Amino acid sequence: MAKPASGSGTKRRRKLLLILGLLTLVGLGVFGLGYARRAIMTPWQSQTWLFAEVPEVPTVLALPTTRPAAAPESIATPPQAGAPNPAATPPAAAALEGLYIFALREGPHIQLFAYHPTGPTWVRLTNDPYDHTDPTLSIDGRSLFFSANPQGNWDIYLLDLATAQVTRVTHEAVYQGAASPSPDRIWMVYEMETPDGHLDLFVRQIQRPDDTPAQLTHDPAPDYAATWSPQGRLIAFTSTRSGLPQIWVADLDQPETTRFHQVSLNEEGPATQAAWSPDGRYLAWSQTRDGLSRVWIWDVRAPTLPPRVLGEGTWVRWHPRGDALAVVVRRPEADYFVMYHLDGRLLMPAVPIPGRVSGFVAGVTALPWPLPPAYHRAAQKTPTPLWTPATVRPTEPVPSGRAITVPVPGSRAPYPYLSDLVDEAFAALRQAVQQAAGWDALADAVLYWPITQPQEIPLETSWLSTGRAFALPDRWRQEGKLVVYREDYGAQTYWRVYLRVAEAYPGGRPLRGAIWDFDARARTSNPQVYAQGGAYDPHPPKGYWIDFTDLAEAYGWERLPALPYWPAYLPASRYNQFVLRQGRTWEQAMQELHAPGVWQPDNP
Repeated sequence: MAKPASGSGTKRRRKLLLILGLLTLVGLGVFGLGYARRAIMTPWQSQTWLFAEVPEVPTVLALPTTRPAAAPESIATPPQAGAPNPAATPPAAAALEGLYIFALREGPHIQLFAYHPTGPTWVRLTNDPYDHTDPTLSIDGRSLFFSANPQGNWDIYLLDLATAQVTRVTHEAVYQGAASPSPDRIWMVYEMETPDGHLDLFVRQIQRPDDTPAQLTHDPAPDYAATWSPQGRLIAFTSTRSGLPQIWVADLDQPETTRFHQVSLNEEGPATQAAWSPDGRYLAWSQTRDGLSRVWIWDVRAPTLPPRVLGEGTWVRWHPRGDALAVVVRRPEADYFVMYHLDGRLLMPAVPIPGRVSGFVAGVTALPWPLPPAYHRAAQKTPTPLWTPATVRPTEPVPSGRAITVPVPGSRAPYPYLSDLVDEAFAALRQAVQQAAGWDALADAVLYWPITQPQEIPLETSWLSTGRAFALPDRWRQEGKLVVYREDYGAQTYWRVYLRVAEAYPGGRPLRGAIWDFDARARTSNPQVYAQGGAYDPHPPKGYWIDFTDLAEAYGWERLPALPYWPAYLPASRYNQFVLRQGRTWEQAMQELHAPGVWQPDNP
């Protein structure tokens, strides 16, 4: 009886071992498949990426509250001569595949930069004394349309990415920009100023720039930021024709009376930056509501269904494979780069962008290595300091750690003084604004305001008494020299200021979008307009303008958020105040200039 028992146990052990062996082989096979899949992944899908589920209702990304370390050194404090430039480090050849190209503010101008999510640096591609904005990639990923103003006037240019050769595409003496090519690379749709001063969309052949372009839109409201669908019969664009900026689609197969359809929802707030998926099935855009900017996706095959929310973002572009979206998340202090899977997964943590974004593209096939001479010279360039601090020897003894105010030459301010620690930065910005706008705007700015004089807002909320701030004259709004755009970030409201370019001066661009009209509060009986401190104006004034806020930020001058009660009191909006903090709080800045006991933060 013992032997049969032993034989039966042996058979059971053999069967168990066989099952375990089969399971092991299956496991190794699965592991092998997984390893092989990882081995053939494109570089942007490397294992350093974070795959995390995003809730159905997107939450605000956890971003740093301070300026990113990758930002140009000249933003907060002027860099020292000879400081290392991160864009000068040559990237590995493998990192130059599947690139993104960004138009970024760097000092007084906007330049083109190449970036790869797994690469070590941002590579500067241009280093010209003018701006490069609104990049758009060709269908094959080998050439780049962009807008530029070498002679002051804006035109469309085409960059051959392999050779770095630039070709001018348009030559009219009016603003032309933001081109998007058709799939067959024969036509392009773009923005152009009409003879009556409106901003409309036009279509023309790329290789026949002398032909008269066909006007696509004729609405008095601005139509801009167009993008051609991969199928070639639809063009998406942004327009304020329904009030707030919204996404519209033009069907080229329909007559003009039935051609245009709005696809974004008015109740979700201002919308912009439409982008088609590579197969043309989906249209994505950004829309802001309650201070949160979200990416929306609309299925063209199901046009009656409402669009869905993907996640937080301001600018959006599709990856060439169509299963991921590259997104710029904007914060008051900086811009960040993230990526989402089409199903909502966050594919990478937020990456600080070294400058404010004025457009970007995804899906660049490759850049040659070694870089062509034009790229190489730009990449190796070390930006010169925007300003160099210099202190004045005081005529009387000053306590340690204290600063003095110094006169500002040519200022027409009531008290033409600034802290000795920031006057050079102000002079540099003043010169840059004069060069961009054609007039000495900051000569009339309000500078230092003595604490002995009446304050429009509580002392502890105004930086003018620190000597580190200036305010643009409010009368410029009534004179038509200044307009503002409202930007909400969560519960805080900020403002973007545009200044009119001098008449007959070759610079600036037409205004896009809906500006904010503070004075609408006094002209209406609508209680909602009164309670919200004004209203959006979908018809901005004509003429050419510069983004003063963007330029001031490049020189270290930050805008301030509005105080909570600003809808009832215009000075509390602080839309016209800019400050150079250099890491200081308001209390520290006051102590830097004023003797102890002269002011009391809790009882000014």
